[in-house]
Amino acid sequence: FDSANVAKAIEEVTNNVLKNAVKNALKLQFLEQPMQDAVKQLQQAMGFNESGAGAFDGLTPQEQQAFKDRVKGIASTYSEAMKMYEDLFKDMESEAGGDPTTSLAGAIKGASQESIDLLAGQTNAVRIQQAHSIDLLRDQLIHLASIDGKMGLAVEALNRIDRNTDTGSYSDPLRAQGITL
Repeated sequence: FDSANVAKAIEEVTNNVLKNAVKNALKLQFLEQPMQDAVKQLQQAMGFNESGAGAFDGLTPQEQQAFKDRVKGIASTYSEAMKMYEDLFKDMESEAGGDPTTSLAGAIKGASQESIDLLAGQTNAVRIQQAHSIDLLRDQLIHLASIDGKMGLAVEALNRIDRNTDTGSYSDPLRAQGITL
């Protein structure tokens, strides 16, 4: 065992752990939490409170645009944070004596086929999960639209019942006999 190689390996592992921790913190701070807040705002705009109670009242074009603009802003902020992340760790690699222009190339050259296959498998799994999530959200929106349509029918029926049972201004002699029109 060469102590210089061991020290270099330990430093590399430490740097990778630090990079991943910072990247995950940036993701949480600039992407996940703002997206959760945007979805909560969208939920309220649709007519639901935080616990999910309420009735779907649709989205106005202004509400739709506000959501799109907010998501674009979140994506832009996250993109800027990731640029800062890259710059931050490029400097760390330079200080450690590595050439920042070749560090990625060196990592790719040093990657084994097994690690590349593992990364490809994980990437494919993420893609499949995203496609599944999109399908699930689409099904939920279709279900909400169906509920909205059925609520409209229910309101019409309730209004008709209310009109038929209203005895305020006019009296229907057939109503007393159980005949309604």
